[in-house]
Amino acid sequence: MTDVLRAVLDTNVIVAAHLSQSPRSPTDDDVFVACAIVGKATHLVTYDPHVRDLGHEYRSVQIVDALHFLYLVRGDKPPLPS
Repeated sequence: MTDVLRAVLDTNVIVAAHLSQSPRSPTDDDVFVACAIVGKATHLVTYDPHVRDLGHEYRSVQIVDALHFLYLVRGDKPPLPS
């Protein structure tokens, strides 16, 4: 187990966020969105369609899929369609 993973697993975090402005009905996905907001994350990486329904940004958190997050981290641009 990596040191980072061990640190995450050993940390107890209490998340309190009210998502009353959510444009959809509450789901199990809300906990991930709440953690991103409370944790002041810049990005939430997901392929989950319920979370993606929030749009490209929700409360200052960018919502992206893994491939586009990788492009952002590496500073790449997606290849142009052929």
